[in-house]
Amino acid sequence: MSNLLKDAQSLLKEQQFQKAETLLQSILKDDAQNGSALFTLACKYDATGEEKMAVIYYNRALEHSLSQEEHKKAFIQLGSTYRTLGDYQKAKDTLEKGKEAFPEEHVFDVFYAMVLHNINQHEEAVQLLLKKVVQTSADKGILSYQKALEFYADHLNEIWEA
Repeated sequence: MSNLLKDAQSLLKEQQFQKAETLLQSILKDDAQNGSALFTLACKYDATGEEKMAVIYYNRALEHSLSQEEHKKAFIQLGSTYRTLGDYQKAKDTLEKGKEAFPEEHVFDVFYAMVLHNINQHEEAVQLLLKKVVQTSADKGILSYQKALEFYADHLNEIWEA
């Protein structure tokens, strides 16, 4: 990673958005296919409420070389951004691609559950979240009810007669 890119990322963390963007545009002027710079610029746009611009740069970044961490984050952040823009199908498709590329990453399912909620698939959203809570929690209380929670995740609307 170049020093200029590291500087731009530092500027973003310091919320010096305009300076970061200027530096990133300079990097991209010399290397328009720099996936890391494209991804970082997308993050800048996301952080400054320019989601439509963020979408363009996340997509461009995904077309180029990214580190594994950037690749994962690009899928998550693009999917999340599509969701906030109300483009639920693109959000769902993007998060599904991310889940396929990074099946061990539970965070995709959490964002995916939000999309399911947005498209009125509430039962599926709650099921997914319950299963993720049980799979990933270290909380003793949750773990003590692991079997019950796993069972109820698949029987959310069932009523048992006494």
